[in-house]
Amino acid sequence: IEASCATLEQIGSRGPWVTAFLIRSRIDARGGRIERARATTLPIVESLAAGGNPWFSAIALDTLGSLELAAGNPADAVDAFTQAEEHVRSLGIVCPVPLSFEPELIEGLLALGRLEPARRVLEQLEDRGRMLPRLRVEAVLPRCRALLLAADGLLERALGEITHAREVSELPFQLACTLLTRGTLERRLKRRADAGRSLGRALELFDQLGAPAWSEKTQAELDRTGRRAPAPAGLTPSEQRIAELAASGLTNREVARAAFVSPKTVEANLGRAYRKLGIRSRAELGARMAQDREGSGPPLT
Repeated sequence: IEASCATLEQIGSRGPWVTAFLIRSRIDARGGRIERARATTLPIVESLAAGGNPWFSAIALDTLGSLELAAGNPADAVDAFTQAEEHVRSLGIVCPVPLSFEPELIEGLLALGRLEPARRVLEQLEDRGRMLPRLRVEAVLPRCRALLLAADGLLERALGEITHAREVSELPFQLACTLLTRGTLERRLKRRADAGRSLGRALELFDQLGAPAWSEKTQAELDRTGRRAPAPAGLTPSEQRIAELAASGLTNREVARAAFVSPKTVEANLGRAYRKLGIRSRAELGARMAQDREGSGPPLT
Protein backbone atom coordinates (compact mmCIF):
# COMPACT_ATOMS: atom_id res chain seq x y z
CA ILE A 1 0.00 0.00 0.00
CA GLU A 2 2.68 2.49 1.04
CA ALA A 3 4.76 1.71 -2.06
CA SER A 4 1.86 2.31 -4.44
CA CYS A 5 0.56 5.55 -2.87
CA ALA A 6 3.33 7.90 -1.86
CA THR A 7 1.47 10.63 0.06
CA LEU A 8 -2.08 11.69 0.74
CA GLU A 9 -1.26 15.20 -0.48
CA GLN A 10 -0.44 13.82 -3.94
CA ILE A 11 -3.80 12.11 -4.40
CA GLY A 12 -6.09 14.70 -2.81
CA SER A 13 -9.73 13.71 -2.38
CA ARG A 14 -9.98 11.16 -5.19
CA GLY A 15 -12.01 8.50 -3.41
CA PRO A 16 -10.72 5.29 -5.00
CA TRP A 17 -7.11 6.20 -4.21
CA VAL A 18 -7.61 7.04 -0.55
CA THR A 19 -9.05 3.61 0.20
CA ALA A 20 -5.48 2.28 0.35
CA PHE A 21 -4.75 4.69 3.20
CA LEU A 22 -8.02 3.79 4.91
CA ILE A 23 -7.10 0.10 4.77
CA ARG A 24 -3.76 0.97 6.37
CA SER A 25 -5.60 2.92 9.08
CA ARG A 26 -7.72 -0.10 9.91
CA ILE A 27 -4.61 -2.27 10.13
CA ASP A 28 -2.94 0.35 12.34
CA ALA A 29 -5.95 0.55 14.65
CA ARG A 30 -6.06 -3.22 15.05
CA GLY A 31 -2.34 -3.19 15.80
CA GLY A 32 -2.66 -0.50 18.46
CA ARG A 33 -1.18 2.32 16.36
CA ILE A 34 -4.14 4.59 17.01
CA GLU A 35 -2.41 7.93 16.59
CA ARG A 36 -1.05 7.11 13.13
CA ALA A 37 -4.45 5.73 12.12
CA ARG A 38 -6.18 8.90 13.29
CA ALA A 39 -3.57 11.18 11.69
CA THR A 40 -4.14 9.41 8.38
CA THR A 41 -7.92 9.17 8.50
CA LEU A 42 -9.01 12.61 9.74
CA PRO A 43 -7.53 14.55 6.76
CA ILE A 44 -9.19 12.07 4.40
CA VAL A 45 -12.56 12.59 6.09
CA GLU A 46 -12.17 16.36 5.82
CA SER A 47 -10.94 16.24 2.22
CA LEU A 48 -13.77 14.01 1.04
CA ALA A 49 -16.37 16.13 2.84
CA ALA A 50 -15.04 19.25 1.14
CA GLY A 51 -15.07 17.48 -2.23
CA GLY A 52 -18.70 16.45 -1.92
CA ASN A 53 -18.09 12.74 -2.31
CA PRO A 54 -20.73 11.05 -0.08
CA TRP A 55 -19.92 7.41 -0.89
CA PHE A 56 -16.22 7.58 -0.15
CA SER A 57 -16.99 9.90 2.77
CA ALA A 58 -19.09 7.08 4.21
CA ILE A 59 -16.18 4.65 3.81
CA ALA A 60 -13.79 7.09 5.49
CA LEU A 61 -16.23 7.74 8.34
CA ASP A 62 -16.71 3.99 8.80
CA THR A 63 -12.93 3.70 9.22
CA LEU A 64 -12.84 6.64 11.63
CA GLY A 65 -15.62 5.15 13.75
CA SER A 66 -13.83 1.81 13.92
CA LEU A 67 -10.55 3.30 15.09
CA GLU A 68 -12.23 5.58 17.65
CA LEU A 69 -14.06 2.59 19.11
CA ALA A 70 -10.74 0.73 19.28
CA ALA A 71 -9.28 3.76 21.07
CA GLY A 72 -12.05 3.63 23.69
CA ASN A 73 -13.99 6.67 22.45
CA PRO A 74 -17.54 5.35 21.88
CA ALA A 75 -19.13 8.81 21.57
CA ASP A 76 -16.78 9.80 18.72
CA ALA A 77 -17.26 6.38 17.13
CA VAL A 78 -21.05 6.65 17.22
CA ASP A 79 -20.89 10.13 15.70
CA ALA A 80 -18.71 8.91 12.80
CA PHE A 81 -20.85 5.82 12.15
CA THR A 82 -24.04 7.92 12.24
CA GLN A 83 -22.63 10.30 9.64
CA ALA A 84 -21.63 7.34 7.47
CA GLU A 85 -25.20 6.00 7.62
CA GLU A 86 -26.58 9.42 6.69
CA HIS A 87 -24.38 9.48 3.57
CA VAL A 88 -25.55 6.00 2.61
CA ARG A 89 -29.20 7.00 2.99
CA SER A 90 -28.67 10.20 0.99
CA LEU A 91 -27.51 8.05 -1.93
CA GLY A 92 -30.55 5.77 -1.69
CA ILE A 93 -28.36 2.72 -0.99
CA VAL A 94 -30.32 0.09 0.91
CA CYS A 95 -27.57 -2.49 1.44
CA PRO A 96 -24.06 -0.93 1.49
CA VAL A 97 -22.02 -4.11 1.06
CA PRO A 98 -18.51 -2.62 1.48
CA LEU A 99 -19.50 -0.94 4.77
CA SER A 100 -19.79 -2.85 8.03
CA PHE A 101 -20.42 -0.27 10.73
CA GLU A 102 -23.57 -1.76 12.32
CA PRO A 103 -21.90 -4.20 14.78
CA GLU A 104 -19.48 -1.58 16.06
CA LEU A 105 -22.20 1.06 16.12
CA ILE A 106 -24.22 -1.27 18.35
CA GLU A 107 -21.21 -1.69 20.67
CA GLY A 108 -20.69 2.06 20.80
CA LEU A 109 -24.34 2.78 21.54
CA LEU A 110 -24.43 0.16 24.30
CA ALA A 111 -21.26 1.61 25.82
CA LEU A 112 -23.14 4.92 26.03
CA GLY A 113 -26.22 3.26 27.53
CA ARG A 114 -28.35 3.97 24.45
CA LEU A 115 -30.26 0.70 24.21
CA GLU A 116 -33.18 1.75 22.00
CA PRO A 117 -31.01 3.16 19.18
CA ALA A 118 -28.88 0.00 19.43
CA ARG A 119 -32.02 -2.10 18.97
CA ARG A 120 -32.94 -0.16 15.84
CA VAL A 121 -29.46 -0.70 14.38
CA LEU A 122 -29.73 -4.44 15.11
CA GLU A 123 -33.08 -4.57 13.29
CA GLN A 124 -31.50 -2.78 10.35
CA LEU A 125 -28.60 -5.26 10.29
CA GLU A 126 -31.04 -8.17 10.37
CA ASP A 127 -33.04 -6.67 7.50
CA ARG A 128 -29.91 -6.15 5.44
CA GLY A 129 -28.81 -9.71 6.22
CA ARG A 130 -32.11 -11.09 4.93
CA MET A 131 -31.98 -8.87 1.86
CA LEU A 132 -28.45 -9.93 0.90
CA PRO A 133 -27.09 -12.87 2.94
CA ARG A 134 -23.38 -12.46 3.63
CA LEU A 135 -20.84 -14.39 5.66
CA ARG A 136 -19.88 -11.31 7.65
CA VAL A 137 -23.47 -10.67 8.72
CA GLU A 138 -23.82 -14.33 9.74
CA ALA A 139 -20.64 -13.97 11.80
CA VAL A 140 -21.65 -10.84 13.72
CA LEU A 141 -25.42 -11.19 14.23
CA PRO A 142 -25.30 -13.68 17.14
CA ARG A 143 -22.86 -11.45 19.01
CA CYS A 144 -24.95 -8.34 18.41
CA ARG A 145 -28.12 -10.08 19.60
CA ALA A 146 -26.29 -11.41 22.66
CA LEU A 147 -24.98 -7.95 23.54
CA LEU A 148 -28.51 -6.52 23.44
CA LEU A 149 -29.90 -9.37 25.52
CA ALA A 150 -27.10 -8.97 28.06
CA ALA A 151 -27.78 -5.24 28.26
CA ASP A 152 -31.37 -6.17 29.18
CA GLY A 153 -30.04 -8.44 31.92
CA LEU A 154 -31.02 -11.64 30.07
CA LEU A 155 -27.64 -13.36 30.44
CA GLU A 156 -28.82 -16.96 29.96
CA ARG A 157 -30.64 -16.07 26.74
CA ALA A 158 -27.65 -14.06 25.57
CA LEU A 159 -25.32 -17.00 26.14
CA GLY A 160 -27.72 -19.36 24.38
CA GLU A 161 -27.87 -17.03 21.38
CA ILE A 162 -24.11 -16.96 20.99
CA THR A 163 -23.38 -20.58 21.97
CA HIS A 164 -25.65 -22.17 19.38
CA ALA A 165 -24.46 -19.99 16.51
CA ARG A 166 -22.11 -21.37 13.88
CA GLU A 167 -18.48 -20.38 14.40
CA VAL A 168 -17.36 -18.55 11.26
CA SER A 169 -13.68 -19.50 11.20
CA GLU A 170 -13.23 -17.81 7.80
CA LEU A 171 -13.35 -14.45 9.64
CA PRO A 172 -10.94 -14.99 12.55
CA PHE A 173 -11.18 -11.50 14.03
CA GLN A 174 -14.97 -11.69 14.20
CA LEU A 175 -14.71 -15.20 15.65
CA ALA A 176 -12.34 -13.92 18.33
CA CYS A 177 -14.75 -11.08 19.19
CA THR A 178 -17.59 -13.59 19.45
CA LEU A 179 -15.52 -15.82 21.74
CA LEU A 180 -14.65 -12.82 23.89
CA THR A 181 -18.33 -11.97 24.29
CA ARG A 182 -19.18 -15.61 24.97
CA GLY A 183 -16.44 -15.93 27.58
CA THR A 184 -17.52 -12.72 29.29
CA LEU A 185 -21.10 -14.02 29.53
CA GLU A 186 -19.88 -17.36 30.89
CA ARG A 187 -17.78 -15.59 33.51
CA ARG A 188 -20.71 -13.43 34.58
CA LEU A 189 -22.80 -16.60 34.92
CA LYS A 190 -20.05 -18.15 37.14
CA ARG A 191 -19.14 -20.79 34.56
CA ARG A 192 -15.43 -20.24 35.02
CA ALA A 193 -14.12 -23.34 33.27
CA ASP A 194 -16.20 -22.60 30.16
CA ALA A 195 -15.18 -18.95 30.34
CA GLY A 196 -11.52 -19.94 30.50
CA ARG A 197 -11.83 -22.05 27.37
CA SER A 198 -13.70 -19.39 25.38
CA LEU A 199 -11.46 -16.54 26.49
CA GLY A 200 -8.31 -18.61 25.97
CA ARG A 201 -9.28 -19.29 22.36
CA ALA A 202 -10.12 -15.60 21.85
CA LEU A 203 -6.77 -14.55 23.32
CA GLU A 204 -4.88 -16.93 21.07
CA LEU A 205 -6.65 -15.59 17.98
CA PHE A 206 -6.11 -11.95 18.93
CA ASP A 207 -2.43 -12.65 19.61
CA GLN A 208 -2.07 -14.36 16.23
CA LEU A 209 -3.82 -11.46 14.49
CA GLY A 210 -1.63 -8.84 16.16
CA ALA A 211 -4.50 -7.06 17.93
CA PRO A 212 -2.95 -6.02 21.28
CA ALA A 213 -5.84 -3.90 22.54
CA TRP A 214 -8.23 -6.83 22.14
CA SER A 215 -5.66 -9.24 23.61
CA GLU A 216 -5.39 -7.10 26.73
CA LYS A 217 -9.17 -6.79 27.02
CA THR A 218 -9.48 -10.57 26.73
CA GLN A 219 -6.70 -11.15 29.25
CA ALA A 220 -8.46 -8.82 31.68
CA GLU A 221 -11.56 -11.02 31.41
CA LEU A 222 -9.44 -14.12 31.92
CA ASP A 223 -7.92 -12.55 35.02
CA ARG A 224 -11.39 -12.16 36.51
CA THR A 225 -11.85 -15.92 36.46
CA GLY A 226 -9.02 -16.41 39.01
CA ARG A 227 -6.32 -14.82 41.12
CA ARG A 228 -3.20 -13.09 39.89
CA ALA A 229 -0.60 -10.54 40.87
CA PRO A 230 0.07 -7.21 39.12
CA ALA A 231 2.29 -7.45 36.04
CA PRO A 232 5.91 -6.26 36.17
CA ALA A 233 6.47 -3.04 34.26
CA GLY A 234 6.62 -3.65 30.53
CA LEU A 235 4.77 -6.99 30.38
CA THR A 236 1.35 -7.21 28.81
CA PRO A 237 -1.34 -9.10 30.75
CA SER A 238 -0.93 -12.06 28.37
CA GLU A 239 2.84 -12.15 28.82
CA GLN A 240 2.48 -11.81 32.60
CA ARG A 241 0.06 -14.72 32.86
CA ILE A 242 2.25 -17.02 30.73
CA ALA A 243 5.40 -15.96 32.64
CA GLU A 244 3.79 -16.71 36.01
CA LEU A 245 2.70 -20.16 34.92
CA ALA A 246 6.10 -20.95 33.43
CA ALA A 247 7.87 -19.69 36.56
CA SER A 248 5.82 -22.11 38.66
CA GLY A 249 7.64 -25.03 37.04
CA LEU A 250 5.15 -26.03 34.34
CA THR A 251 6.34 -27.13 30.92
CA ASN A 252 5.25 -25.13 27.86
CA ARG A 253 2.61 -27.75 27.07
CA GLU A 254 1.30 -27.61 30.64
CA VAL A 255 1.26 -23.82 30.54
CA ALA A 256 -0.71 -23.98 27.28
CA ARG A 257 -3.34 -26.21 28.86
CA ALA A 258 -3.60 -24.03 31.97
CA ALA A 259 -3.88 -20.80 29.96
CA PHE A 260 -6.19 -22.27 27.27
CA VAL A 261 -3.78 -21.36 24.47
CA SER A 262 -1.48 -23.27 22.10
CA PRO A 263 2.18 -24.15 22.87
CA LYS A 264 3.22 -21.78 20.06
CA THR A 265 1.42 -18.91 21.77
CA VAL A 266 3.21 -19.82 25.02
CA GLU A 267 6.58 -19.75 23.24
CA ALA A 268 5.83 -16.38 21.64
CA ASN A 269 4.74 -14.78 24.92
CA LEU A 270 7.70 -16.22 26.85
CA GLY A 271 10.11 -14.96 24.20
CA ARG A 272 8.73 -11.44 24.52
CA ALA A 273 8.76 -11.63 28.33
CA TYR A 274 12.40 -12.79 28.37
CA ARG A 275 13.45 -9.90 26.13
CA LYS A 276 11.57 -7.30 28.18
CA LEU A 277 12.89 -8.62 31.50
CA GLY A 278 16.44 -9.03 30.21
CA ILE A 279 16.66 -12.72 31.16
CA ARG A 280 17.51 -15.94 29.33
CA SER A 281 16.38 -18.90 31.40
CA ARG A 282 13.46 -20.42 33.34
CA ALA A 283 15.50 -20.13 36.54
CA GLU A 284 15.97 -16.39 36.05
CA LEU A 285 12.27 -16.08 35.25
CA GLY A 286 11.31 -17.82 38.50
CA ALA A 287 13.58 -15.53 40.51
CA ARG A 288 12.21 -12.43 38.80
CA MET A 289 8.57 -13.43 39.33
CA ALA A 290 9.26 -14.14 43.02
CA GLN A 291 10.98 -10.78 43.37
CA ASP A 292 8.04 -8.96 41.78
CA ARG A 293 5.53 -10.78 43.98
CA GLU A 294 7.45 -9.83 47.13
CA GLY A 295 7.55 -6.22 46.04
CA SER A 296 3.89 -5.93 45.05
CA GLY A 297 2.09 -7.47 48.03
CA PRO A 298 -0.59 -10.20 48.00
CA PRO A 299 -2.27 -11.39 44.79
CA LEU A 300 -5.26 -9.46 43.57
CA THR A 301 -8.70 -11.05 43.52
